[in-house]
Amino acid sequence: NGPSARSCHKMCIDSQRRQIYTLGRYLDSSVRNSKSLKSDFYRYDINANTWTLLSEDTSADGGPKLVFDHQMCMDSEKHMIYTFGGRILTCNGSVEDSRTSEPQFSGLYAYHCQAGTWSLLREDSCNAGPEDVQSRIGHCMLFHARNRCLYVFGGQRSKTYLNDFFSYDVDGDHVEIISDGTKKDSGMVPMTGFTQRATIDPELNEIHVLSGLSKDKDKREENVRNSFWIYDIARNNW
Repeated sequence: NGPSARSCHKMCIDSQRRQIYTLGRYLDSSVRNSKSLKSDFYRYDINANTWTLLSEDTSADGGPKLVFDHQMCMDSEKHMIYTFGGRILTCNGSVEDSRTSEPQFSGLYAYHCQAGTWSLLREDSCNAGPEDVQSRIGHCMLFHARNRCLYVFGGQRSKTYLNDFFSYDVDGDHVEIISDGTKKDSGMVPMTGFTQRATIDPELNEIHVLSGLSKDKDKREENVRNSFWIYDIARNNW
């Protein structure tokens, strides 16, 4: 009674309660229909070795639609899950075929594990207002349990590689742009791009990033970068 085989999904662990949550998956365009495009949501209890289906369709419960290449973080203290970004799967045409329709991206959601309810915190926005967030795929999102902030950076939106870096205060519902990814501070910020991997150390107050694929807009070429960066949160420097 666990989830079906899948790819491009995300998992997060509640280390206090020893439970794993999994959400999202990719579906080939040939098997997409109104039934298969429902977004199921599962929890695995490590001690009991059992799966529980929390939702057959998170979208019907006020949560995200079926997405892939999103990110998911657990706040064990408040028993909350945050999920942001990812490409929304639709029935019309192949996901690579941008001529059929503009790609849709998922916003920032919170899941209250105790109540079993979803909240939409931010819709996807292309207008980069002070409190707006631009959704994406292939990004990094980390939760700092001490200062209670999500940190989001990198990723890709359609054919654009994003290099911005922002935090979201989960208690104060506030977005802070740490770097907008423009050239003026490009010397101090790694070219994160797509498929980078990151971890956070709340004790040292640091974020560690192993870079991935990035595109230079001027040269129109892809670069696989093999660099490792550390971000000091308190000092705000890489």
